[in-house]
Amino acid sequence: MKNIAITLIAVLTVLTSCAKPPTNGYKKFYREYRDAPHTITFKIPAGLAGIFIDKEDEEAKEFMKSMDDISFFVAENASKEMIIDLNKHLPEKDYKEMMVIRDGDAEIIFLAKGNGNVIEEILMTVVDDNELVVMAMFGEFTKETAKKLAKSINTSNAIKFRN
Repeated sequence: MKNIAITLIAVLTVLTSCAKPPTNGYKKFYREYRDAPHTITFKIPAGLAGIFIDKEDEEAKEFMKSMDDISFFVAENASKEMIIDLNKHLPEKDYKEMMVIRDGDAEIIFLAKGNGNVIEEILMTVVDDNELVVMAMFGEFTKETAKKLAKSINTSNAIKFRN
C-alpha cells in the first residue's frame, strides 16, 4: 500500500509539473496592463454597445443577443513593447484574423478565437502611432454572425472613441 501511495504521489507530481498555466490570451494581457499608466479600461453591458453598431443593421442587433460581455482597453502613449506583448498574447493558432482595415497610419484588425464552430471571443484592435485601443466581445457566436458584425461596426466611431 505504501508503494502505491508513493507511486501515485510521484505520478501526480510529474503531471502537475508538466501542466502549464495558460500563458496567452487577451484576458491575461488585459489583467497585466489594466493598471498601466495612461491606460483606461472598462466594461459595459452588451446592450450599450450600440454606439459602435449601425442602428439600422438587423444582423448586428441579432449578434448583440449572443454577446455576454464587452470590454475596452485604451492606452495612450502605448509603448512598442506593450503592442508587441499584445501580439504575443494573441497567437495565430488561437486568434484568427477576420479582417484588416488601414486608414492612414491607423490599422484596425478584427480577430476571432473559437472552439470548433463557435466563436467565443472577437477582438477589434486599433493601433495608431503610439495609441492602442482594444474592444473585446465575449459570447457564443457563429462564424457567419461574426463576419457580419465586423462589417457592420462603425470603425470611424471606434477611431474617434480613442480621442
